[in-house]
Amino acid sequence: MPLNSFAIRLLQTLKKNKKLLFVPLVLFWLCLFIGTSLPGKYLPNLGISDKLEHFSAYFVLTAFLIFVGVIQDRFIIYKKYTFSISLLFAAFYGAFDELHQLFIPDRVCDFNDWLADFTGAIAACIVVFIIFGKAISHFKKQV
Repeated sequence: MPLNSFAIRLLQTLKKNKKLLFVPLVLFWLCLFIGTSLPGKYLPNLGISDKLEHFSAYFVLTAFLIFVGVIQDRFIIYKKYTFSISLLFAAFYGAFDELHQLFIPDRVCDFNDWLADFTGAIAACIVVFIIFGKAISHFKKQV
C-alpha cells in the first residue's frame, strides 16, 4: 500500500506550525478538566450515553497526544514510543480524573467510566495507527 502523501504533508505542516496542534490540545484538555470538575447538577444532558461521552473525550485526547508525540522533538522517548506513552498517559489521567470526582458534589468515581476512557484511548491508538501508521513511521525516519 503506498504511503498517504496527504498524511505526510499534514504531519509536516503540524511540525512547522506546532501551535496548530498544541493550542487545541491545551484548550481541549482544559475544557475536559473543567467539565469533569463541575458539580453534577450543572452538567448538561447531551442526550447520549455517559460512557459514550467518556469514550469520545478520551479518543480525542489520545489522538491529540499521539500527534503531539510525533511532531515534538524535546522528549526522544515520547517520540520513539508515541502510541504506548499516549495510551498510558490517557489511562493515568482517566484514573486521576475519576478519583478527583470523589471530591466534587453530585459526582461519583466510577470504574466503568474509567473503562470507557481507556477504551476510547485504545480506539484512538488503533484508528490513528490504521490511518496514519505508515505516514508516521515515514515521517519519524525523515526527521
